Amino acid sequence: MKKFIVGLFLILSIMLTCFNTSTAEIDWQPAPEFIEIGGSMMVTGLTALEGDVELRNWQIAVEKINENGGINGIPVKIVYEDNQGTNPGAIASTNILAYDHDVIACFITVKSTINHALNPLIAEAEMPALFGGSAWSVRELGNPWMFGFRTNDRNVANIMAKYIVEDLGHTKVASIHSDEAFGQGGNEETIRALKEYGVEPLTVQRFQRGTLDYTAQLLAIKQSGAECIFSWSANAEDDGIILRQVKQLGLDVDFVGSASYGSLDITVKIAGDDAEGIYSVIDMSPADPNPVVQYVDKKLNDGFGYRVSASTWVYDAMIILADAIERAGVVQEIDGKKMIMPVKDARIAIRDALKEVKNFTEDTCKPYTCDEINDLSHSMTIVKIENANHRVIKTLDLMAE
Repeated sequence: MKKFIVGLFLILSIMLTCFNTSTAEIDWQPAPEFIEIGGSMMVTGLTALEGDVELRNWQIAVEKINENGGINGIPVKIVYEDNQGTNPGAIASTNILAYDHDVIACFITVKSTINHALNPLIAEAEMPALFGGSAWSVRELGNPWMFGFRTNDRNVANIMAKYIVEDLGHTKVASIHSDEAFGQGGNEETIRALKEYGVEPLTVQRFQRGTLDYTAQLLAIKQSGAECIFSWSANAEDDGIILRQVKQLGLDVDFVGSASYGSLDITVKIAGDDAEGIYSVIDMSPADPNPVVQYVDKKLNDGFGYRVSASTWVYDAMIILADAIERAGVVQEIDGKKMIMPVKDARIAIRDALKEVKNFTEDTCKPYTCDEINDLSHSMTIVKIENANHRVIKTLDLMAE
């Protein structure tokens, strides 16, 4: 019995020593007045409107977090820099956030091309970066510090192809896509998925972001005899113009677009009546009865005239990030004082906590689970535009299958 007690004492001593050593390795610092979260945002440039929608979603999330006591009693504060919707702008703004502001985590853009450009910087800074770009090519980068909060385009393409063939019954299809990583990647993945049904596009048309006239591409589609158009576009402003010109050219076809085509704030406003009847495979819809969706939608609509959309990934990501920071123990009370980890330690702890997210639904618009490629979103909703609003057709959660 005596040997057992001695042995137990030794085990406890070793455990306490390990705990104290690991704690001592962290050079705890007095907690600041605010926990600053960085954001490389599209404030000016061609995508400024989309950037503003994201910013408002972010503000609503931070307001919610702070109303609930912040992170272990410390409120959250937004620190953002304008990326102008360009690669050089994103690199410059993220560099400032990572090294000048020393933020412990950062939101980067929804644009997959820019995500590619930021990859080396994020890896070098070893800073958790939450992004909305859905291009499969971004996942192939294998950056352990980048976390995707929108369903990747390979999975979206499978859903889109399935709906076009199985639900709408089309075999005569054509595509029009943007020349960015998102547009090209999504288009290629949808063509791959359609081939599994024995369907190949009659014509494939490409355009450059910011194009104002799509007549040549749409006439080629009209002449092909296609009965359905599918489209991948990274810019909602382009989508609105495309839909207007589809109707102007008398293209009487089913139209199935990527998430930005379902934007009530941008695409549908620009296209007006010409958006009526199109389908969009979207991240989430204000028509969803989920109480959190309704809460965010009301806040957006009442405060800024916006609606829940693909941009609401920023709201959900901020809620999950705050939870990860708290679970990671970045802020703790030590000897009666609020203390915070140094930036380097905090970034590692937050990264590890994000990887542990499983079926997270508290205060978010849909479920999130971090998989082996750091993707957290795995569901999409198909909607039809009717009377300038969404009618939900169906929602598919790939993690639930």
